[in-house]
Amino acid sequence: MNAIALKAKAEFYLILSRCFMPPTAPEIFPAMKDVMADELREIAPVAGYVLDQPVGAYTAALAAIPNPLTLLQVYSGLFLAPPRKVHLYSSVHIDGTILGRSSDEVEAFYRRYGMERADDFMELHDHLGAELEFLALLYARAAAATEDARTAILVDCRDFSRRHLLSWLPRLRQSLEQALAEESHATLYLSLVDLLLTAQVTEAGELSANSGPTMDPAELKADAGVATEMANCRLCGLAIASAARIRRVRKVLEKEGIDTGHLDLCPKCRGIGLAPGDGLWSNRR
Repeated sequence: MNAIALKAKAEFYLILSRCFMPPTAPEIFPAMKDVMADELREIAPVAGYVLDQPVGAYTAALAAIPNPLTLLQVYSGLFLAPPRKVHLYSSVHIDGTILGRSSDEVEAFYRRYGMERADDFMELHDHLGAELEFLALLYARAAAATEDARTAILVDCRDFSRRHLLSWLPRLRQSLEQALAEESHATLYLSLVDLLLTAQVTEAGELSANSGPTMDPAELKADAGVATEMANCRLCGLAIASAARIRRVRKVLEKEGIDTGHLDLCPKCRGIGLAPGDGLWSNRR
């Protein structure tokens, strides 16, 4: 794969990473409305993606959002305001809990490439926006690498995609489809997930071209798994763990006369979350 295609992939994932972060900066809405669709149409064929349909859906969905305040309200209603309708943390979808085992694997990927969270980044490291920016950085690094180093980085790119994006994006899509009943503007983020899924399925097909059949996007979207009943944090609404597990732990603690109020709170709201901030990643190498 040549450097031009890799740079296009890096730009694609960087654009999408910004779209999944809170749209608080004033320039985000006009960029999404006036620039992004044209950029994606230009980038897609260079990166090897066919995105005409999801880009069209994205353009139509964004046209229905009149101003930056509405965009922020939609984002907050879906991803921030308790109880959250949709979670952007990969471990919630993969492990059924915040900061599960998969989030440790995500962090290990970051460390392997000398990446640490920027001091002003407020989100957890397995937030979709952070994962996409990391993938963009990997593709950018591959574009600048020698041939041998590039091959190794691309293996990591696709391994990261398979383990930490394709493994849960169908569940994210299903959550957004369910949210449509209460928030019609959720179609915007549904179209962004479709853009991402289409690109990721293409990457998976490239990886498996010599070893098996290509994955089908429709099959991935349908294969969202069976939802597990989750217990949510009573303060922020974030899923903590399976409700059955919480009930078992509570029963044991109550039998011993131990207070169980902390079981209703996620790690962040117990005061043991990660350091505050609102940036993304910094390269410590």
